[in-house]
Amino acid sequence: MSLQIVTRRHPLLLPLLAFAQFLLALDYNIVLVALPDMGEDLGMSETALQWVVSSYALAFGGLLLLGGRLGDVFGRRRLILLGLALFAVGSLAAALAVNPALLLSGRVLQGIGGALLSPAVLATIAVSFEEGPARFRALAIWASAGAVGLALGSALGGILMAFFTWRATFLLLVPLAIMGLAGAWRAVPHEDFDAERRSVDLLGGIFAALGVAGIVFALAELPTRGADATVLGAAVAGVVLLTAFLVRQRTVSNPLLQLSLFRSRTLTGGLVAMVLFTGSIGTSYYIFTLFTQSVLGTSAMVTGLAFLPWGITALLASTLAKVALNRLGIRGALILGLLIAAAGTAGFASSLTSDASLVVVVAWTALLGIGQAVSFAPLFASAGAGVPAGQQGVASALMSTIQQIGTALGLAVLIGLATWTINTSGAVGVEATANGLQIATWVGAGILASSAALTALIMPGRK
Repeated sequence: MSLQIVTRRHPLLLPLLAFAQFLLALDYNIVLVALPDMGEDLGMSETALQWVVSSYALAFGGLLLLGGRLGDVFGRRRLILLGLALFAVGSLAAALAVNPALLLSGRVLQGIGGALLSPAVLATIAVSFEEGPARFRALAIWASAGAVGLALGSALGGILMAFFTWRATFLLLVPLAIMGLAGAWRAVPHEDFDAERRSVDLLGGIFAALGVAGIVFALAELPTRGADATVLGAAVAGVVLLTAFLVRQRTVSNPLLQLSLFRSRTLTGGLVAMVLFTGSIGTSYYIFTLFTQSVLGTSAMVTGLAFLPWGITALLASTLAKVALNRLGIRGALILGLLIAAAGTAGFASSLTSDASLVVVVAWTALLGIGQAVSFAPLFASAGAGVPAGQQGVASALMSTIQQIGTALGLAVLIGLATWTINTSGAVGVEATANGLQIATWVGAGILASSAALTALIMPGRK
Protein backbone atom coordinates (compact mmCIF):
# COMPACT_ATOMS: atom_id res chain seq x y z
CA MET A 1 0.00 0.00 0.00
CA SER A 2 1.29 3.45 -0.80
CA LEU A 3 -0.11 6.86 -0.03
CA GLN A 4 0.04 9.48 -2.72
CA ILE A 5 1.39 12.95 -2.05
CA VAL A 6 -1.40 15.48 -2.35
CA THR A 7 -0.87 18.07 -5.07
CA ARG A 8 -4.10 20.03 -4.61
CA ARG A 9 -4.71 21.35 -1.14
CA HIS A 10 -7.82 22.73 0.46
CA PRO A 11 -7.20 26.36 1.51
CA LEU A 12 -8.19 25.46 5.08
CA LEU A 13 -5.76 22.55 5.35
CA LEU A 14 -2.78 24.37 6.87
CA PRO A 15 -4.93 26.49 9.24
CA LEU A 16 -6.66 23.30 10.37
CA LEU A 17 -3.39 21.46 10.99
CA ALA A 18 -2.01 24.45 12.90
CA PHE A 19 -5.24 24.63 14.91
CA ALA A 20 -4.90 20.97 15.90
CA GLN A 21 -1.41 21.62 17.24
CA PHE A 22 -2.68 24.74 19.01
CA LEU A 23 -5.42 22.67 20.68
CA LEU A 24 -3.00 20.02 21.99
CA ALA A 25 -0.59 22.68 23.27
CA LEU A 26 -3.45 24.64 24.87
CA ASP A 27 -4.51 21.57 26.83
CA TYR A 28 -0.96 21.02 28.09
CA ASN A 29 -0.86 24.25 30.12
CA ILE A 30 -4.48 25.27 30.69
CA VAL A 31 -4.97 22.47 33.23
CA LEU A 32 -1.94 23.30 35.40
CA VAL A 33 -3.33 26.40 37.13
CA ALA A 34 -6.56 24.55 37.95
CA LEU A 35 -4.92 21.62 39.76
CA PRO A 36 -5.28 22.96 43.33
CA ASP A 37 -9.03 23.55 42.90
CA MET A 38 -9.49 20.10 41.32
CA GLY A 39 -7.83 18.50 44.32
CA GLU A 40 -9.93 20.44 46.81
CA ASP A 41 -13.21 19.76 44.97
CA LEU A 42 -12.65 16.03 44.36
CA GLY A 43 -10.72 15.27 47.54
CA MET A 44 -7.44 14.41 45.81
CA SER A 45 -4.12 14.45 47.63
CA GLU A 46 -1.07 16.11 46.07
CA THR A 47 0.24 12.69 45.04
CA ALA A 48 -3.06 11.78 43.40
CA LEU A 49 -3.32 15.22 41.81
CA GLN A 50 -0.04 14.67 39.98
CA TRP A 51 -1.77 11.90 38.02
CA VAL A 52 -4.00 14.48 36.34
CA VAL A 53 -0.85 15.41 34.43
CA SER A 54 0.87 12.01 34.42
CA SER A 55 -2.11 9.99 33.15
CA TYR A 56 -2.31 12.16 30.05
CA ALA A 57 1.45 12.07 29.52
CA LEU A 58 1.62 8.28 29.81
CA ALA A 59 -1.25 7.68 27.36
CA PHE A 60 0.00 10.29 24.91
CA GLY A 61 3.69 9.45 25.01
CA GLY A 62 3.20 5.70 25.10
CA LEU A 63 0.86 5.46 22.11
CA LEU A 64 2.52 7.94 19.74
CA LEU A 65 4.47 5.35 17.74
CA LEU A 66 1.45 3.12 17.34
CA GLY A 67 -0.67 6.13 16.43
CA GLY A 68 1.85 7.21 13.81
CA ARG A 69 1.92 3.77 12.24
CA LEU A 70 -1.88 3.50 12.22
CA GLY A 71 -1.99 6.79 10.32
CA ASP A 72 0.49 5.47 7.74
CA VAL A 73 -1.54 2.29 7.23
CA PHE A 74 -5.17 3.38 7.55
CA GLY A 75 -4.92 7.01 6.48
CA ARG A 76 -4.09 10.27 8.20
CA ARG A 77 -7.57 11.70 7.70
CA ARG A 78 -9.18 8.85 9.65
CA LEU A 79 -6.70 9.25 12.49
CA ILE A 80 -7.14 13.03 12.64
CA LEU A 81 -10.92 12.67 12.85
CA LEU A 82 -10.75 9.86 15.40
CA GLY A 83 -8.13 11.68 17.47
CA LEU A 84 -10.18 14.88 17.63
CA ALA A 85 -13.33 12.93 18.53
CA LEU A 86 -11.60 11.07 21.38
CA PHE A 87 -10.05 14.31 22.60
CA ALA A 88 -13.49 15.98 22.69
CA VAL A 89 -15.07 13.04 24.55
CA GLY A 90 -12.18 12.92 27.02
CA SER A 91 -12.42 16.67 27.67
CA LEU A 92 -16.17 16.42 28.32
CA ALA A 93 -15.70 13.42 30.61
CA ALA A 94 -13.06 15.27 32.62
CA ALA A 95 -15.25 18.39 32.86
CA LEU A 96 -18.21 16.39 34.19
CA ALA A 97 -16.18 14.13 36.50
CA VAL A 98 -17.63 13.64 39.98
CA ASN A 99 -14.72 11.60 41.34
CA PRO A 100 -10.97 11.20 40.67
CA ALA A 101 -11.40 7.98 38.66
CA LEU A 102 -13.67 9.68 36.09
CA LEU A 103 -11.35 12.68 35.88
CA LEU A 104 -8.31 10.49 35.21
CA SER A 105 -10.29 8.41 32.70
CA GLY A 106 -11.08 11.58 30.79
CA ARG A 107 -7.41 12.56 30.82
CA VAL A 108 -6.41 9.14 29.46
CA LEU A 109 -8.94 9.54 26.62
CA GLN A 110 -7.49 12.96 25.87
CA GLY A 111 -4.01 11.41 25.76
CA ILE A 112 -5.11 8.62 23.41
CA GLY A 113 -6.77 11.17 21.14
CA GLY A 114 -3.62 13.28 21.12
CA ALA A 115 -1.44 10.26 20.33
CA LEU A 116 -3.57 9.53 17.24
CA LEU A 117 -3.87 13.17 16.22
CA SER A 118 -0.35 14.56 16.61
CA PRO A 119 1.64 12.26 14.27
CA ALA A 120 -1.18 12.27 11.71
CA VAL A 121 -1.08 16.08 11.60
CA LEU A 122 2.68 16.14 11.10
CA ALA A 123 2.56 13.40 8.48
CA THR A 124 -0.18 15.30 6.62
CA ILE A 125 2.09 18.34 6.49
CA ALA A 126 4.92 16.17 5.17
CA VAL A 127 2.91 14.57 2.37
CA SER A 128 0.87 17.67 1.50
CA PHE A 129 3.69 20.20 1.19
CA GLU A 130 6.68 19.57 -1.03
CA GLU A 131 10.01 19.26 0.74
CA GLY A 132 11.72 22.65 0.70
CA PRO A 133 10.26 26.18 1.08
CA ALA A 134 6.60 25.08 1.03
CA ARG A 135 7.11 22.55 3.83
CA PHE A 136 9.35 24.92 5.78
CA ARG A 137 6.60 27.57 5.72
CA ALA A 138 3.98 25.06 6.84
CA LEU A 139 6.17 23.77 9.68
CA ALA A 140 6.98 27.30 10.83
CA ILE A 141 3.27 28.13 11.09
CA TRP A 142 2.53 24.80 12.78
CA ALA A 143 5.33 25.29 15.34
CA SER A 144 4.23 28.85 16.12
CA ALA A 145 0.66 27.67 16.71
CA GLY A 146 1.98 25.21 19.28
CA ALA A 147 4.06 27.84 21.06
CA VAL A 148 1.08 30.21 21.17
CA GLY A 149 -1.11 27.41 22.55
CA LEU A 150 1.34 26.73 25.38
CA ALA A 151 1.51 30.40 26.37
CA LEU A 152 -2.19 31.10 25.87
CA GLY A 153 -3.09 27.97 27.83
CA SER A 154 -1.56 29.44 30.96
CA ALA A 155 -3.27 32.81 30.38
CA LEU A 156 -6.67 31.29 29.70
CA GLY A 157 -6.30 28.96 32.66
CA GLY A 158 -5.70 31.89 34.97
CA ILE A 159 -8.61 33.90 33.55
CA LEU A 160 -11.05 30.98 33.69
CA MET A 161 -10.07 30.19 37.27
CA ALA A 162 -10.69 33.82 38.23
CA PHE A 163 -14.33 33.71 37.07
CA PHE A 164 -15.35 30.03 36.87
CA THR A 165 -14.47 26.63 38.35
CA TRP A 166 -11.78 24.19 37.22
CA ARG A 167 -14.36 22.45 35.02
CA ALA A 168 -14.28 25.39 32.61
CA THR A 169 -10.68 24.55 31.64
CA PHE A 170 -11.91 21.24 30.20
CA LEU A 171 -15.25 22.48 28.87
CA LEU A 172 -13.53 25.10 26.73
CA LEU A 173 -11.69 22.33 24.88
CA VAL A 174 -14.89 20.56 23.81
CA PRO A 175 -16.23 23.14 21.31
CA LEU A 176 -12.69 23.76 20.07
CA ALA A 177 -12.25 20.05 19.31
CA ILE A 178 -15.64 19.99 17.57
CA MET A 179 -14.58 22.97 15.46
CA GLY A 180 -11.44 21.04 14.56
CA LEU A 181 -13.54 18.03 13.57
CA ALA A 182 -15.70 20.12 11.26
CA GLY A 183 -12.62 21.69 9.68
CA ALA A 184 -10.84 18.34 9.27
CA TRP A 185 -13.89 16.78 7.61
CA ARG A 186 -13.72 19.44 4.91
CA ALA A 187 -10.02 20.20 4.59
CA VAL A 188 -8.04 16.99 5.15
CA PRO A 189 -7.82 14.99 1.90
CA HIS A 190 -8.75 11.37 1.41
CA GLU A 191 -5.74 9.19 0.57
CA ASP A 192 -5.68 6.79 -2.35
CA PHE A 193 -4.64 3.31 -1.27
CA ASP A 194 -3.27 0.39 -3.21
CA ALA A 195 -5.34 -2.77 -2.99
CA GLU A 196 -2.88 -4.44 -0.62
CA ARG A 197 -3.14 -3.35 3.02
CA ARG A 198 -0.23 -3.83 5.33
CA SER A 199 -0.73 -5.20 8.81
CA VAL A 200 0.14 -3.31 11.97
CA ASP A 201 2.60 -4.81 14.46
CA LEU A 202 0.30 -4.63 17.48
CA LEU A 203 2.64 -6.59 19.75
CA GLY A 204 5.44 -4.19 18.88
CA GLY A 205 3.06 -1.32 19.57
CA ILE A 206 2.31 -2.75 23.01
CA PHE A 207 6.03 -3.12 23.75
CA ALA A 208 6.65 0.48 22.65
CA ALA A 209 3.65 1.90 24.54
CA LEU A 210 4.46 0.16 27.83
CA GLY A 211 8.18 0.82 27.46
CA VAL A 212 7.77 4.55 26.89
CA ALA A 213 5.13 4.71 29.64
CA GLY A 214 7.52 3.01 32.06
CA ILE A 215 10.33 5.47 31.30
CA VAL A 216 8.04 8.53 31.47
CA PHE A 217 6.46 7.31 34.71
CA ALA A 218 9.86 6.74 36.34
CA LEU A 219 11.09 10.18 35.30
CA ALA A 220 7.87 11.89 36.39
CA GLU A 221 7.89 10.23 39.82
CA LEU A 222 11.64 10.58 40.49
CA PRO A 223 11.56 14.18 41.83
CA THR A 224 8.87 13.39 44.44
CA ARG A 225 9.47 9.72 45.30
CA GLY A 226 13.19 9.44 44.76
CA ALA A 227 14.79 6.27 43.43
CA ASP A 228 12.48 3.91 45.34
CA ALA A 229 11.54 0.38 44.27
CA THR A 230 8.55 1.55 42.24
CA VAL A 231 10.53 4.12 40.26
CA LEU A 232 13.46 1.79 39.65
CA GLY A 233 11.12 -1.06 38.70
CA ALA A 234 9.29 1.14 36.18
CA ALA A 235 12.58 2.34 34.68
CA VAL A 236 13.99 -1.18 34.33
CA ALA A 237 10.72 -2.47 32.87
CA GLY A 238 10.68 0.42 30.41
CA VAL A 239 14.22 -0.26 29.22
CA VAL A 240 13.56 -4.01 28.87
CA LEU A 241 10.34 -3.44 26.92
CA LEU A 242 11.93 -0.88 24.59
CA THR A 243 14.82 -3.29 23.98
CA ALA A 244 12.30 -6.03 23.16
CA PHE A 245 10.57 -3.59 20.81
CA LEU A 246 13.78 -2.82 18.92
CA VAL A 247 14.66 -6.53 18.66
CA ARG A 248 11.20 -7.28 17.31
CA GLN A 249 11.47 -4.53 14.69
CA ARG A 250 14.48 -6.33 13.20
CA THR A 251 12.57 -9.57 12.66
CA VAL A 252 8.86 -8.81 12.09
CA SER A 253 7.67 -8.63 8.46
CA ASN A 254 5.84 -5.30 8.83
CA PRO A 255 7.68 -3.41 11.58
CA LEU A 256 6.12 -0.52 13.41
CA LEU A 257 9.38 1.40 13.02
CA GLN A 258 11.83 0.90 10.18
CA LEU A 259 15.20 0.91 11.95
CA SER A 260 16.79 2.01 8.69
CA LEU A 261 15.39 5.48 9.45
CA PHE A 262 18.19 5.93 11.97
CA ARG A 263 20.74 5.87 9.16
CA SER A 264 19.67 9.43 8.41
CA ARG A 265 22.05 11.80 10.19
CA THR A 266 19.44 14.52 9.83
CA LEU A 267 16.83 12.52 11.74
CA THR A 268 19.33 11.21 14.30
CA GLY A 269 20.70 14.69 14.93
CA GLY A 270 17.15 16.00 15.28
CA LEU A 271 16.30 13.33 17.86
CA VAL A 272 19.38 14.18 19.94
CA ALA A 273 18.61 17.89 19.74
CA MET A 274 14.95 17.31 20.62
CA VAL A 275 15.61 15.46 23.87
CA LEU A 276 18.00 18.21 25.02
CA PHE A 277 15.83 21.05 23.74
CA THR A 278 12.62 19.90 25.43
CA GLY A 279 14.53 18.92 28.56
CA SER A 280 15.34 22.61 28.99
CA ILE A 281 12.36 24.38 27.40
CA GLY A 282 9.76 22.07 28.94
CA THR A 283 11.16 22.80 32.39
CA SER A 284 11.17 26.56 31.77
CA TYR A 285 7.36 26.70 31.81
CA TYR A 286 7.26 25.02 35.20
CA ILE A 287 10.05 27.22 36.60
CA PHE A 288 8.38 30.41 35.33
CA THR A 289 5.07 29.45 36.98
CA LEU A 290 6.73 28.46 40.26
CA PHE A 291 8.93 31.58 40.36
CA THR A 292 6.17 34.10 39.69
CA GLN A 293 3.79 32.59 42.23
CA SER A 294 6.14 31.31 44.95
CA VAL A 295 8.84 34.01 44.81
CA LEU A 296 7.11 37.10 43.41
CA GLY A 297 3.73 36.24 44.94
CA THR A 298 1.63 36.91 41.84
CA SER A 299 -1.86 35.46 41.44
CA ALA A 300 -2.72 32.64 39.03
CA MET A 301 -4.37 35.16 36.72
CA VAL A 302 -1.36 37.50 36.62
CA THR A 303 0.95 34.55 36.09
CA GLY A 304 -1.20 33.36 33.22
CA LEU A 305 -1.22 36.78 31.57
CA ALA A 306 2.55 37.02 32.04
CA PHE A 307 2.87 34.08 29.63
CA LEU A 308 1.32 36.07 26.77
CA PRO A 309 4.50 37.87 25.56
CA TRP A 310 6.18 34.45 25.38
CA GLY A 311 3.46 33.25 23.01
CA ILE A 312 3.24 36.48 21.01
CA THR A 313 6.94 36.53 20.20
CA ALA A 314 6.79 32.85 19.27
CA LEU A 315 3.97 33.65 16.84
CA LEU A 316 5.85 36.56 15.32
CA ALA A 317 8.99 34.43 15.03
CA SER A 318 7.29 32.08 12.55
CA THR A 319 8.49 34.32 9.73
CA LEU A 320 12.05 34.18 11.07
CA ALA A 321 11.84 30.39 11.28
CA LYS A 322 10.73 30.16 7.65
CA VAL A 323 13.50 32.49 6.45
CA ALA A 324 16.11 30.64 8.49
CA LEU A 325 15.07 27.28 7.04
CA ASN A 326 15.11 28.57 3.48
CA ARG A 327 18.47 30.31 3.77
CA LEU A 328 20.35 28.13 6.25
CA GLY A 329 18.78 24.70 5.80
CA ILE A 330 17.64 22.44 8.61
CA ARG A 331 20.99 22.27 10.44
CA GLY A 332 21.72 26.00 10.24
CA ALA A 333 18.19 27.02 11.26
CA LEU A 334 18.22 24.60 14.19
CA ILE A 335 21.60 25.84 15.44
CA LEU A 336 20.35 29.44 15.19
CA GLY A 337 17.17 28.62 17.11
CA LEU A 338 19.02 26.72 19.83
CA LEU A 339 21.49 29.58 20.32
CA ILE A 340 18.69 32.14 20.59
CA ALA A 341 16.89 29.88 23.07
CA ALA A 342 20.13 29.45 25.04
CA ALA A 343 20.60 33.24 25.20
CA GLY A 344 16.99 33.73 26.28
CA THR A 345 17.29 31.02 28.93
CA ALA A 346 20.56 32.49 30.24
CA GLY A 347 18.93 35.91 30.51
CA PHE A 348 15.92 34.31 32.17
CA ALA A 349 18.25 32.63 34.67
CA SER A 350 20.01 35.89 35.48
CA SER A 351 16.68 37.53 36.32
CA LEU A 352 15.51 34.87 38.80
CA THR A 353 16.36 36.64 42.04
CA SER A 354 14.23 37.21 45.12
CA ASP A 355 13.93 40.94 44.34
CA ALA A 356 13.36 40.48 40.60
CA SER A 357 11.11 42.64 38.47
CA LEU A 358 8.33 40.73 36.73
CA VAL A 359 8.77 42.93 33.65
CA VAL A 360 12.42 41.93 33.29
CA VAL A 361 11.64 38.23 33.76
CA VAL A 362 8.88 38.41 31.13
CA ALA A 363 11.17 40.23 28.71
CA TRP A 364 13.67 37.37 28.80
CA THR A 365 10.92 34.80 28.25
CA ALA A 366 9.95 36.76 25.12
CA LEU A 367 13.44 36.14 23.71
CA LEU A 368 13.14 32.52 24.77
CA GLY A 369 9.89 32.33 22.78
CA ILE A 370 11.70 33.43 19.63
CA GLY A 371 14.32 30.72 20.06
CA GLN A 372 11.61 28.17 20.79
CA ALA A 373 9.69 28.95 17.58
CA VAL A 374 12.82 29.02 15.42
CA SER A 375 13.96 25.67 16.87
CA PHE A 376 10.71 23.72 16.69
CA ALA A 377 10.23 24.08 12.94
CA PRO A 378 13.64 22.61 11.92
CA LEU A 379 13.37 19.93 14.63
CA PHE A 380 10.25 18.51 13.02
CA ALA A 381 11.55 19.24 9.53
CA SER A 382 14.42 16.87 10.38
CA ALA A 383 11.87 14.13 11.14
CA GLY A 384 10.38 14.24 7.65
CA ALA A 385 13.40 15.09 5.50
CA GLY A 386 13.93 12.34 2.94
CA VAL A 387 11.51 9.94 4.67
CA PRO A 388 9.18 7.94 2.35
CA ALA A 389 5.49 8.91 2.45
CA GLY A 390 4.56 5.55 3.97
CA GLN A 391 6.83 6.19 6.97
CA GLN A 392 6.08 9.88 7.59
CA GLY A 393 3.59 9.15 10.37
CA VAL A 394 5.89 6.93 12.39
CA ALA A 395 8.87 9.26 11.83
CA SER A 396 6.84 12.20 13.16
CA ALA A 397 5.62 10.04 16.05
CA LEU A 398 9.21 9.09 16.88
CA MET A 399 10.17 12.75 17.15
CA SER A 400 7.09 13.48 19.29
CA THR A 401 7.88 10.51 21.55
CA ILE A 402 11.40 11.81 22.12
CA GLN A 403 9.85 15.19 22.85
CA GLN A 404 7.77 13.66 25.66
CA ILE A 405 10.74 11.74 27.09
CA GLY A 406 12.91 14.86 26.92
CA THR A 407 10.34 16.91 28.83
CA ALA A 408 10.00 14.25 31.54
CA LEU A 409 13.80 13.88 31.76
CA GLY A 410 14.31 17.62 32.03
CA LEU A 411 11.73 17.98 34.80
CA ALA A 412 13.25 15.08 36.72
CA VAL A 413 16.84 16.33 36.47
CA LEU A 414 16.43 20.11 36.61
CA ILE A 415 13.65 20.26 39.19
CA GLY A 416 15.54 17.66 41.21
CA LEU A 417 18.59 19.95 41.03
CA ALA A 418 16.49 22.95 42.04
CA THR A 419 15.05 21.07 45.03
CA TRP A 420 18.50 19.90 46.14
CA THR A 421 19.85 23.47 45.88
CA ILE A 422 16.92 24.86 47.87
CA ASN A 423 17.52 22.35 50.64
CA THR A 424 21.30 22.75 50.83
CA SER A 425 21.97 26.40 49.94
CA GLY A 426 21.66 27.72 53.47
CA ALA A 427 19.19 30.40 52.36
CA VAL A 428 15.60 30.45 53.56
CA GLY A 429 12.18 31.37 52.23
CA VAL A 430 11.78 32.93 48.80
CA GLU A 431 15.54 33.52 48.50
CA ALA A 432 16.20 29.79 48.74
CA THR A 433 13.51 29.06 46.16
CA ALA A 434 14.90 31.70 43.80
CA ASN A 435 18.44 30.30 44.17
CA GLY A 436 17.30 26.77 43.36
CA LEU A 437 15.29 27.80 40.31
CA GLN A 438 18.11 30.02 39.08
CA ILE A 439 20.71 27.25 39.23
CA ALA A 440 18.42 24.86 37.38
CA THR A 441 17.77 27.46 34.67
CA TRP A 442 21.47 28.16 34.20
CA VAL A 443 22.00 24.44 33.63
CA GLY A 444 19.11 24.52 31.14
CA ALA A 445 20.85 27.28 29.21
CA GLY A 446 24.03 25.18 29.12
CA ILE A 447 22.05 22.20 27.81
CA LEU A 448 20.70 24.30 24.92
CA ALA A 449 24.16 25.57 24.03
CA SER A 450 25.48 21.98 24.11
CA SER A 451 22.60 20.92 21.88
CA ALA A 452 23.64 23.51 19.30
CA ALA A 453 27.19 22.15 19.32
CA LEU A 454 26.02 18.55 18.95
CA THR A 455 23.73 19.52 16.09
CA ALA A 456 26.68 21.05 14.26
CA LEU A 457 28.64 17.79 14.73
CA ILE A 458 25.92 15.25 13.91
CA MET A 459 23.73 16.79 11.22
CA PRO A 460 24.97 17.00 7.62
CA GLY A 461 25.42 20.38 6.04
CA ARG A 462 22.93 21.81 3.58
CA LYS A 463 22.96 20.03 0.24
